[in-house]
Amino acid sequence: MHNGGKINQRLIDAYNEFSIVADVTNLGVNEVPVHHPLTSNDIGQSVKIDLRGIVGFCDIIIKIISTCDVEFSTSQKAERIFIEKWKEKGRTLKTDSVQRAKQIERYVKKLDLPVPSTTQEIENFLLSHRLVYI
Repeated sequence: MHNGGKINQRLIDAYNEFSIVADVTNLGVNEVPVHHPLTSNDIGQSVKIDLRGIVGFCDIIIKIISTCDVEFSTSQKAERIFIEKWKEKGRTLKTDSVQRAKQIERYVKKLDLPVPSTTQEIENFLLSHRLVYI
């Protein structure tokens, strides 16, 4: 895509596709990333970059990643992966609720998964699937 910082037809096509959806409503952002319209007359010229465009584009990338994470975290496949990883470790949980929460955080981190902001739902999930005993 970068083509050494030079405009080519592929970049023009990408800009044209982006401009179709490049409004606040479609992107779900407060500000559309700054971008400069291109035409075939621009081929071979240097790409114009704007810091607001870079920041805005990063916001969109983060939004895409977050959306994918949320979708994945609620999917059956995610549950199966979590269960398989958890079973490999074979855990029991402490009886004290504070220690149990810290324990779940540690175990989840060891599974290379994001540490949850609250552990109650994970605890309920583990108990309902008979993956732990208290």
